[in-house]
Amino acid sequence: MQVERQWKLLRLIPDKRNRRSTDELWNALRAEVEYDDISKRTVERDLAFLQTMFPLEQKTEGRTNYWYWQPNINMWLPGMTDEEALAFHMVERNMSDLLPEVSMDRLASYFAAARARLTEKPKGGRPWTGKFRIISSGVPRVARKRINLEPSRVVRQALLEDRQLAISFFDKTAIASNTLQTVDLAVNPLAIVQRDKELLLVFSRRSERNPEYIALRDIEKATVSLDQFDGPSRFDVDAYIESGALHGSIDLPLPIGLWIRLSISLDEDEWQRVCNSPLVASEKISHDKNGRTRLLMPIRFTAELAEWLLGLGPKVKVHYPPELRQWVAHKTRSAANQYRGDSNAEKPQHVFRWFDRWEDATLACSVCHWEGQANAQEMEPDDSTMHTGTEFRCPSCSQLLLAVDYSATTDEIVAHWDVLDRSTRAAVLCTPERMELFERDKLRSPKDLPDLKKGPNFLTWHLVRHKDGEVSNSLRHGGRLLWIQLALWEGVEEFLRVAEILRLRYGQYINRIHVTPEAMGFLGVGDVFNAKRIEMACRMERVTPDEE
Repeated sequence: MQVERQWKLLRLIPDKRNRRSTDELWNALRAEVEYDDISKRTVERDLAFLQTMFPLEQKTEGRTNYWYWQPNINMWLPGMTDEEALAFHMVERNMSDLLPEVSMDRLASYFAAARARLTEKPKGGRPWTGKFRIISSGVPRVARKRINLEPSRVVRQALLEDRQLAISFFDKTAIASNTLQTVDLAVNPLAIVQRDKELLLVFSRRSERNPEYIALRDIEKATVSLDQFDGPSRFDVDAYIESGALHGSIDLPLPIGLWIRLSISLDEDEWQRVCNSPLVASEKISHDKNGRTRLLMPIRFTAELAEWLLGLGPKVKVHYPPELRQWVAHKTRSAANQYRGDSNAEKPQHVFRWFDRWEDATLACSVCHWEGQANAQEMEPDDSTMHTGTEFRCPSCSQLLLAVDYSATTDEIVAHWDVLDRSTRAAVLCTPERMELFERDKLRSPKDLPDLKKGPNFLTWHLVRHKDGEVSNSLRHGGRLLWIQLALWEGVEEFLRVAEILRLRYGQYINRIHVTPEAMGFLGVGDVFNAKRIEMACRMERVTPDEE
């Protein structure tokens, strides 16, 4: 009983920063049911005995005795197994760059104990510390200044207690003028988020609801206010992270947090990495004619995903969505331009138009006499030098061998529409000028639709091809035209939006929307999820949020 009591008392003793008085330790021990009648004198005798066995410190101020562990104690903690000691050692060795300094300081005594245990050479073997390693393929980051521990502690206290906080930090916007100004703010702490090695305080200013954030290491002073918390009571830190606010003003093609159906092709070595540490569960895996692995996967769009795709360079090709494909192409083209001289004067040996069957053409290099086809695996496209086409360089001598011109008139697009791939069709039909016309003329409200006369109990969604190459969707009731607007390639979401307006306007008269096969093909419904949504919309049923 005495050993159990002393062990519990030993566990109540904190480090030097959080020292406890004898009375505090006595009251904490009495909170245990089995020790509610223990005397203070017994606790004093136990503390005196434990000090002879463990590295405890006692400091007397007036009539009060304070107790705490010696700083950076080098002792073996009872109850820690060899595996636990190894786990602490691995955290210290391999995660010191990821964990915040405040966490590493709190674990210092455990690290010291683990080192002492693991450096002991077992009988007939080598020490454990030389048998385990973790390597990183990431970019080494420059360490910034250490976190000021006192403001960090105050921030955590205010956050846990839902109290307002007064913070002081340097205004970084004044760095260029060499006149650093201290900014004082009264804030409501909302959450602490760790982004890589950085700890961020998310807060709202007093009497405001818009969240902001600041690096914890940039806070010079912090004081808990007597005022009560008046920030947003329903703040959702996960929704705030998914909104992309912590990524600043990064130029991205899609909203952060948006679920997309990502289609990419990967080189064999990169595909093996994805297999060994999968990003997501791939929905479809196939192989293209160049031997690359083609993946189709549902994934949430993030800044990390965009940076990963850019970092792979020529090892990846993005096929879908078109906004992401065009963004990656633009970024890689811009990067390549920084390493290339003036290549505008360099003329290709072969030039094809986009509708020619250039992929199967046999090419011959006049410099090194290499021969092969444009679709050969060793022929990689060079998108860095032409804004309206693609160039291929000789795989042997890097001579500009082939240029494919993608410039086109409307008549050429209409005449060769079947030659275009899905992404190119989307790009042709999503020009800023066309989207401006679409936004101007699209169906917006049930009030825009006319009343129905007697006729069939269904509507028909047609695809109309005009002589000038334009493509529209028309909505008809029998032979009567109700509405017409520009068609969107793979415009499933637009169809669902219009179907909801039709349900609100004609739901009591019409029970189905019939989509012609040509119009359905233009919607580009290539998966079960969207096919089900369209089927429900055609039955004039509302698609609920759960079903979406």
